[in-house]
Amino acid sequence: MNEQKNESTNLITVRGELALLLIVIMNSFGVVLMLYSGSGISAISSVPYAFSEVFPQLTLGTWTYLFQGLLILSLMILRKKFVPSYLLSFVVGFFFGIFIDVHDSGSSADHSSQSSVLCDQLYCTLPWNRSIKSL
Repeated sequence: MNEQKNESTNLITVRGELALLLIVIMNSFGVVLMLYSGSGISAISSVPYAFSEVFPQLTLGTWTYLFQGLLILSLMILRKKFVPSYLLSFVVGFFFGIFIDVHDSGSSADHSSQSSVLCDQLYCTLPWNRSIKSL
């Protein structure tokens, strides 16, 4: 019985922090991909995007971090209570903003030209388009 228990503890486990980092990377890539595809972005990302368009001195990732930090700070003020675990949200928001800038770094300021190229590439690789084009 003890041998089975020891074997199960030797299995590879993914820590929660690693999973959170992978999700933040994938989510930030999704925000940038939706921005370039012309499909629009989520409501929570629209405010930082608007600020980055009006005030281009700061990047989209920086505006995202500032906006998320402001939301967390306002939550603490409205609850009139300091919750130490909310500080982790500042860290996650900071890395989310960094990864948005990392994914966005290979692009130009004009999203319209890149969105058409990206959409053409994505649309041409869809399985049903291959069958239509081959006819």
